[in-house]
Amino acid sequence: MIHYREKQIFGKKIPKKQAWNANTYMAKDIVKYLRAFKKENTHTTPMEFVNSENAMEEWHVLIDKMIWSFDQISNDYSGEYYLDKISDNETYEKLQKEYNEKLKEGLNLFAKYFCDLWD
Repeated sequence: MIHYREKQIFGKKIPKKQAWNANTYMAKDIVKYLRAFKKENTHTTPMEFVNSENAMEEWHVLIDKMIWSFDQISNDYSGEYYLDKISDNETYEKLQKEYNEKLKEGLNLFAKYFCDLWD
C-alpha cells in the first residue's frame, strides 16, 4: 500500500516532494558523485585531452563547472539570491543571463562527458 505522500516509481516509494522537485533531489546525489569522482580521478581523461600536457588539470576544470551547476540546482538555485539584491533592472537582467549561461554550461558539459566519468 502506498502512503498518500508517496508515489510508486520504478518499484520504489518516492516521497511526493522528491517527485515534484526531482531535479533538486537528483542534483544532490549527482554533485556528491562528481566531487568524489574528481577527488579519486587520477588516471583517465576524455580522449580529446590525450595530447595535452595539462590534461588532468583541464579535465578537473570541466568537472568543477559541472559541480558548480549541480550545486546551484541542489541548493534551489542559490545564486539567484544575490541577483534579487540588485535594484537596477538592466544589471539584474545581465547578471541573470550570465548566471543561466554558466549553469547551462555545466549541465551541457555533464551531458557531453557523461560516458567519461570513470577512472
